Amino acid sequence: GFRKGCRRAAKLVRPSFYSRELTDALRGATAATVAALILGMSAAPAVRCGAAYCEDRPKAAEKPSASSAAGVSDRLGGEIRGIIRPPENVRRIMALDRDVRQKPMATHVEIREFPISFDPKTGVYSAANLPPGVYDLYIETSDGWRIEGVDLRPAAEAPGTLDPEDADTVRAHALGMKTFEDEKRCLRIAGNSENAVLLMELVRRGRTSLRDGEPFVVWRMELWFYEKRYGAWTRKEPSKVLRRFRPPSAAFDKWVWLWEPALGGVKVESGAAAVRDYEIPAALEPAMGRYPSAGDVRKTDRKLNMDPGPERRAGTAGDGRPGDAAREEETIVPEGTTDAKP
Repeated sequence: GFRKGCRRAAKLVRPSFYSRELTDALRGATAATVAALILGMSAAPAVRCGAAYCEDRPKAAEKPSASSAAGVSDRLGGEIRGIIRPPENVRRIMALDRDVRQKPMATHVEIREFPISFDPKTGVYSAANLPPGVYDLYIETSDGWRIEGVDLRPAAEAPGTLDPEDADTVRAHALGMKTFEDEKRCLRIAGNSENAVLLMELVRRGRTSLRDGEPFVVWRMELWFYEKRYGAWTRKEPSKVLRRFRPPSAAFDKWVWLWEPALGGVKVESGAAAVRDYEIPAALEPAMGRYPSAGDVRKTDRKLNMDPGPERRAGTAGDGRPGDAAREEETIVPEGTTDAKP
């Protein structure tokens, strides 16, 4: 009975701390002491039990880190701020974390988003306590435009720049691939002597196995990566999905969704602030993304803007259609490629 009482008392301390040493320590105790121990052990302070024991020692005071002293959380730590003009056109701003796995939904995929505070009078925006990482900024305007940052850095560093002939070779390969989509556009390309990254728009308007009644499209924006090995360019898998939607066809044809390298690849570090200023464009051009007056993208594909920076060519006024210089750079897609709708 005494041994059972000792075992029970030891287990009340904490099952993982039960050991023969506690039993030996209680062997000389009286029955009254054991009974009191059994009844009050759960409220009693923890006792040492061999090498393993409860942490009953007082903890040393922790010194604040440099980031805490600066008012930034150790666990989160970074900030994005800047100015957007004109401020009266901005409805909301978000920071997108594409390193977190996207969450599939019925008609789209959700991306991890962080809200950004914005002053509509000054155009100043800021987001504090962001986890360290790389973010793309996302802007919604009051007239329904969506402007999304895209990081066009190649997958690996290498000397030199992407040669125009190599860019044409990579582009032709990407547009010539047979895929699920029946419309394909290559909006931008960037890279170096050994690596290339392409911003691809993929659209499926044809029939699918889904039967929802109302006509719909399957729309994807992806980054495709290429590598030059032994003098030949090859595509690297997997691609990186930026967006994926299944909207009704009528709504999709009215979208204005632009892709802006100047808002992409914002690196956030603990205790530091990344600054990005941006001016919303007054006119649109095909390389920027999708908008109603872009023309029949199933038959044309604009020559790529190989400069991933914020430079743009101005279009004509008012309706946002590209100017004559922009239309001159459009090329007809050769017959037989998957850009033409079957």
